Amino acid sequence: MKTKGQATKTVIRTGESRSFRVARTGIKDSVDFTNLFSGLIADLAEQKVTAGVANAMCNAGGKVLKMVELEIRYGQHVPGHPNNGRKVLTISGTFEAGLTDGRGKSVNGAIALSEKP
Repeated sequence: MKTKGQATKTVIRTGESRSFRVARTGIKDSVDFTNLFSGLIADLAEQKVTAGVANAMCNAGGKVLKMVELEIRYGQHVPGHPNNGRKVLTISGTFEAGLTDGRGKSVNGAIALSEKP
């Protein structure tokens, strides 16, 4: 039992976590993503990761999903790109002249949100 002024000690069990095995090989598709978070749930239950690590992984996972959504919504097909027909979303760099922000205003930098009119 914790008494006043006593620090809470985080206990992490030894052994490789399931989520680490998946993360180490990379997240390439929805199957990998699902396996990562299934492993994370198991790791939390077995106390192989801290709540802080799990929270950080969930935040990062949310950002990956947002990026996929933006790619589907605003990405463009780039001829000759080795992406097997998927759309590509350019998130930095130089953009072609004529791209607009959806309100007719030219985009020079950041994320181009719409194709040429």
